[in-house]
Amino acid sequence: MIVYAFLRYSGIPVVQARDMLKSLRLVTAESVGEERLAWGDHLTEIMPNRAYMVE
Repeated sequence: MIVYAFLRYSGIPVVQARDMLKSLRLVTAESVGEERLAWGDHLTEIMPNRAYMVE
């Protein structure tokens, strides 16, 4: 969950962040759950100062 949140916070788009999570640890990606992914996405809304932006 926290890895996905960090990926999103750093400006990585949703699909790419989910793919990266899957490549890092498949079991985590498969069991993280939509509510935890939504939490990570929510952080990008309440903490807009990202370290960098990926386009």
